[in-house]
Amino acid sequence: MSLELKTTLMKLEEERKAAWLDKNKEALSDLLADNFCEVNLFGRLNKEDVIQNLLPHLKLLTFDMSYFKLISAGYDTAILTYQCNGKLKYKDKEISGDFHVSAVYTKFDEDWKIVLWQITPII
Repeated sequence: MSLELKTTLMKLEEERKAAWLDKNKEALSDLLADNFCEVNLFGRLNKEDVIQNLLPHLKLLTFDMSYFKLISAGYDTAILTYQCNGKLKYKDKEISGDFHVSAVYTKFDEDWKIVLWQITPII
């Protein structure tokens, strides 16, 4: 599988992280496909749920990513997985730990967009 594609998707995950840290709705929205779905501790959320309802209330404190693997890649779809150690604050509750992330990307014209992003605690 392509090292260039893996590097591209890793960069996009860094951009996603930066958008969360900066609370930048436009930057985050640009990374997500219109049919985006996220599965996290709060349930299954669509693009609007994440941008309008979660981003304003969730503060990402740390999100250290490692062990990236490009596990599947086709002409217009790719799956990147990795582990992260993160800490976040949602309203008055702080959550921290180690997590596994799966990010499914689809290529729209020349841009890769996230269509599914799932984060699961590592127990």
